[in-house]
Amino acid sequence: MGKGVYARIIASRVRSQLAYPTSFALDVLSQLLGQSMELLAILVIFTQVTSLGGFTAGEVVLIYGLAATAFGLADLAVGQVEALPDYIRTGEFDVILLRPLGALPQLLSADVQLRRVGRVASGLIVLAFAIYMTWRWLRARSQKDRRGKDRRRVDRRDHHDVISSVEPTEQSREAPPRPGP
Repeated sequence: MGKGVYARIIASRVRSQLAYPTSFALDVLSQLLGQSMELLAILVIFTQVTSLGGFTAGEVVLIYGLAATAFGLADLAVGQVEALPDYIRTGEFDVILLRPLGALPQLLSADVQLRRVGRVASGLIVLAFAIYMTWRWLRARSQKDRRGKDRRRVDRRDHHDVISSVEPTEQSREAPPRPGP
């Protein structure tokens, strides 16, 4: 009984927010812009330094993407719990407790705000970009390493040929024989 009820409650909340598509689009866009400004502030710092706390700019962007996505999903799923003190103060929590449904699922479905999707979307965009850039860097590094190994192998052969072609010096000819066992 409970799962169907919660699905219908959440669906009604989503429908009510999508009733004004322009407002919804502007809310999502404002979330995207807000997240972009945070990322821009981080990148401005990296114009002055090469690393921050031992992390390069690429690593910080990857961490930012992971954190923004995780916090966005958490805010979307359970962000309504923050309103619990207000529900208690106004007496709305008593109404929730009197219903024959669980209190936590009612709180979670009480105020679903789809504008939070913008935060998740911006986090996913930054995360995808950071993963792509990391993949390109790793790929270029592995190709460079393969080329470098070939060079080292050639260098070793050249070095061995140079050593074996050198005439022994006077000191090496006059070295005393090693005592046997």
